[in-house]
Amino acid sequence: VLQGEQRCWSDCRRDELLQLVSKEVAKLLPHVQREILLSSHRYNYLAKKMEEAVGRAVLCLAEHDRRSAFKPLALEIGFGRDGELPPLRPVLPDGSPVEVVGRIDRVDGARSATGNTYLRVIDYKSGATDLNLTEVLHGLSLQLLLYLDAALSNAALLYQSQLSPDAAVMPAGIFYFRVFNPLVRSNGPRTPDIIEDELLKLFKLKGKILAEPAVVQLMDNELQSGYSKIIPAGLNKQGELYRVKSLLTAASFEQLRQHIRSLVAETATQILQGNLKISPFKLGHKKACTYCLYKSVCQFDLLLEENCFRLLGSNPEFVS
Repeated sequence: VLQGEQRCWSDCRRDELLQLVSKEVAKLLPHVQREILLSSHRYNYLAKKMEEAVGRAVLCLAEHDRRSAFKPLALEIGFGRDGELPPLRPVLPDGSPVEVVGRIDRVDGARSATGNTYLRVIDYKSGATDLNLTEVLHGLSLQLLLYLDAALSNAALLYQSQLSPDAAVMPAGIFYFRVFNPLVRSNGPRTPDIIEDELLKLFKLKGKILAEPAVVQLMDNELQSGYSKIIPAGLNKQGELYRVKSLLTAASFEQLRQHIRSLVAETATQILQGNLKISPFKLGHKKACTYCLYKSVCQFDLLLEENCFRLLGSNPEFVS
């Protein structure tokens, strides 16, 4: 709605944002599982809690928008044959045509004072999620990197041809934003300002960010020193970045991008070759079977000699 009106979240008052959330949630409720959220008092209560969670998240997103030079270029944008962007086409060894399609929740862009152009991708989640590089490198968590690749590959379309053909576009970050309604824990009374400050920290973006102070300050223009309240980065008094695991160099982003393309090509090749081997992964205490919906189909059983976990190392080599 706001994008259609060419407005930003930070342009709206608090009550205006909450009214907008209420209106949009009311539109969506009849379309959720055949009006299930309108079917009983219990579901009406759940619908109200959902509206409160979305409202709280939007208020924090508005504060993010106020502090950041990054602005949305596209929301719910698809890449694929029926999408606004073309699909990703990995190169397979035998030349077979393969297309990777998807839908990106949000792509933001910003330009620095030196004229550099940056893109970041944000994915909305209802649960606590962070980006684990070990899982990325083993091919267990490809979503954000694929979204970033699709955005960078089609930067000119996202900027509606405002970029020159030879313009370099840099990855600024890949993030998850959790949509929920958290509680602030306290040992005593808190002022409303302190509570809002604590809530903002709970909605901090999770993921990886480009290790450049200028990019960090583009994402949080109120950050002078210390750790940011809205992004996983911080600056010391000399303006240098704190060494935290969320930082990645430009070379590391490119290395990851190429790695993901190789994994996609390898996976597509295995599918086309008909590889149906039952080989669930095990990474530390995490197993593929824990939340699998297809146990009754594969019938994986460790008592069978041919069934075994594919053990993955916790520290694959990667230059960050």
